[in-house]
Amino acid sequence: IAFFDYDDTISCGDSILYWNCFLFRERPDLRRHRWVVYLGICLWLAKIISTHTLKRLQLKATSYLSETERRELSRRFVEEILPQYVFPEMLARMQAHQEAGHKVVVVSASATFYMNQELLSTIVPCDEVVGTEMKFPTKGWWRLPVYTQGNFKGPHKVEIISNMEQFPEWGQGCYGYSDHYSDRFLLEYTEFPQVVNPDQKLLELAKENSWPIWRPYRHKNGRERSFWKLRMLIFAKGLEVNKTP
Repeated sequence: IAFFDYDDTISCGDSILYWNCFLFRERPDLRRHRWVVYLGICLWLAKIISTHTLKRLQLKATSYLSETERRELSRRFVEEILPQYVFPEMLARMQAHQEAGHKVVVVSASATFYMNQELLSTIVPCDEVVGTEMKFPTKGWWRLPVYTQGNFKGPHKVEIISNMEQFPEWGQGCYGYSDHYSDRFLLEYTEFPQVVNPDQKLLELAKENSWPIWRPYRHKNGRERSFWKLRMLIFAKGLEVNKTP
């Protein structure tokens, strides 16, 4: 089995930012909820709330969609937006695993209303998708979404997959791909860990353990990349094509 994280591993950037940009573009009336995103960012930067809570705040506006509209917008989002950001190098890597007879599984902290097998398999070669299950309230003025099984991130990600019957308990014979230090638990769970455009802490860990390092092309790096993501968080603007050199 080859486990792939999604954001910044298969794809450049954070899909939740792209989702909000797309949602506010398609439903301008929901832009009034951006103040919740601003508040969440400030509280997160001040270390008052965790990334788990920040995600819930970022997805608050999504709660105001009907199930039918959320399903239709999610389909369009995956078909129209996400393919622009997929790394060709990692797409080829996923295909190579499938050709070798390996099962390719996307394990993402993103919410399953768009990060699911039915939708994602239309743009990347994957056999299964496991993501964060969330429930979206349909009544009330606050409507903050809640996790049904916790945020599928960090050690919780390994706790979930290691207890699923279709996956090895100890990751024997498995490959793991990720970009962030929070996924060190996933990488340590697999027998053949691989890092993709790693952050500094993960890069140091990879060098210590002689893990292979993949560096697919990103059209923004360093401070430019940080400002780009901040602009998307604050203004919900910036859907751009992932250009190649």
